[in-house]
Amino acid sequence: MIDLFNKNKRYVSRQANEIVPIEIQILIWNMIDNLNSKIELDYLQIFRIKEKEDRVIIEHEQEVPPYKEQYELRENNISIEHDIKIYVIDSTDYSNMILAEEY
Repeated sequence: MIDLFNKNKRYVSRQANEIVPIEIQILIWNMIDNLNSKIELDYLQIFRIKEKEDRVIIEHEQEVPPYKEQYELRENNISIEHDIKIYVIDSTDYSNMILAEEY
């Protein structure tokens, strides 16, 4: 079994780092870690982030095995300027968080 999303080799692209608040970046890595303890992880994790009223909505999904979950944050200090789609990709050597348009 391959150890995906090793905690020691995680990177965030410059563009993702500029747009995605650090609190959301940390939350995304934690979501991946928590899912890893429940099911087998796909090398590609997909996150869609949007703001709705006073909440931040995060949709997390992977294709194989199928998984989809939605989370709502009621944080006043976190704001999203526009909808964001993020890919977190594991290459077995390292994991990288990027904006979907960088792929």
